[in-house]
Amino acid sequence: MTVTRLIVFAGAVAVVLSCSSSPSPTPSPSPGAGPTTSAAPPGGTPGAPGAPGGNAPRVPIPRDSLDKLRAGRVQAMLRTIAGHENEPAEQVFKNVQVLKGLTAGELLNKMDEFGHALSWGCNNCHRLNDFAADSGLRNKARARAMVTMLADINGQYLPKIFPTNTPKATCMTCHRGENSPSQTMVPPRMPGAAPGATRPPAG
Repeated sequence: MTVTRLIVFAGAVAVVLSCSSSPSPTPSPSPGAGPTTSAAPPGGTPGAPGAPGGNAPRVPIPRDSLDKLRAGRVQAMLRTIAGHENEPAEQVFKNVQVLKGLTAGELLNKMDEFGHALSWGCNNCHRLNDFAADSGLRNKARARAMVTMLADINGQYLPKIFPTNTPKATCMTCHRGENSPSQTMVPPRMPGAAPGATRPPAG
């Protein structure tokens, strides 16, 4: 009987002590256990917002900055091919497939036009250490298809619609500086307004 009372008494003391003690601090998560509230790692660190593996969207480079970057690369390429600017592009550069017939200088200018129309840099379609490479470059394949489409529009369809004074479509016609062309009128055009007008004619 005495032993039973001692066991009951010890259990009651343990319960009282466990309830009256203050909660222990939450342990810090081990590395890789999950997100913390500490400052985010630098942008160049994998996993940081905007960096490879990060969840936050990458902050786009301003368009004027991209234009400067491309201009610098075009000038560097022109220095590399100095003396061959007026030769056929397919003889100066490797793996030219859909822009044959341009000179090497014209091809570089055309690449710059593409980048300006989409607000892209050279690395969106090319590997900067191997411009002729194709493997794994989905945007490069897509660009070739778009060039072919544009040639068909200008060579086959627009002449049928406008037999005289036939206009020419360019990348900028649809893209207007955006990767994905807008699905709405920019700026919005009021009903009955002439192209380029933002309000209906007076009267």
